[in-house]
Amino acid sequence: MNAKHALLVDGLGACASVLLLGFVLPAMQPWIGMPTRILYLLAGIAALFAASSLSGYRFAGDHATRWLRAVMVANLLYCLLTCSLVALHLGELTAGGVAYFVGEAAVILGLVWAELQVLRRDQGSRGGPRSV
Repeated sequence: MNAKHALLVDGLGACASVLLLGFVLPAMQPWIGMPTRILYLLAGIAALFAASSLSGYRFAGDHATRWLRAVMVANLLYCLLTCSLVALHLGELTAGGVAYFVGEAAVILGLVWAELQVLRRDQGSRGGPRSV
């Protein structure tokens, strides 16, 4: 996988988050516990991330690694926001809600790790610095 393909995977994952956070989970809110307005907020952020990653896939060209770095930082900030919102609303969340958000964070962190490996490999193949 190269940086451009990583952007595609990231964008498709963000689209899945939009569907889950914007449509599925609000319909299941009593079984999740997270307030609907928070689910819609997170879905909106995921929609912006999907647009960014898919735009990077389509238009970044030779700058895909730079674009991927920005996407990785955004993903980490999204995880931080999500964990903060889970902590803030922990009393309202059900076990299913906690499981969903922990799972979402685990998937995103796994994706960031995979993206980091892509960047390291791309940097190494170009003879550039290995630090990312």
